[in-house]
Amino acid sequence: MRIVGAFFAESVRTAEGKLDVWGGVLDTVELHSPVPVVHLVVLLQRGPDDLGSPTLIHVAVTGPSGEPTAVLYGKEEVSEFDFSVQPMSLPNRENNYISGPFLARFGSEGRYAFTLSVGEQEPLAIALHVEG
Repeated sequence: MRIVGAFFAESVRTAEGKLDVWGGVLDTVELHSPVPVVHLVVLLQRGPDDLGSPTLIHVAVTGPSGEPTAVLYGKEEVSEFDFSVQPMSLPNRENNYISGPFLARFGSEGRYAFTLSVGEQEPLAIALHVEG
């Protein structure tokens, strides 16, 4: 399984096997507004070797200082988290997606980098800016 793209969105839902996105390619959130839920959307491409084996997508968060930074994912504050992708949970097609919400609780203004990686694939980094 390869990551072919990723972005943040305000809201996502699945309908008839397709992804409906609202507020996609979100770039900036407000530091002092009510804590928003931000959805991380990851676009995937399945290869012939991916059938039957789970894929782990690792996400690491780096804050404005360049150091690992915690965000609220589920009920935990973490600077790294994983999506486990079960092939049986995805439609039987080459192009797929996964999405996971997290609370965008950031301690300061600045640029937060989210680096996504799968196995030996070159990591993909996307940014979310936090403004006061």
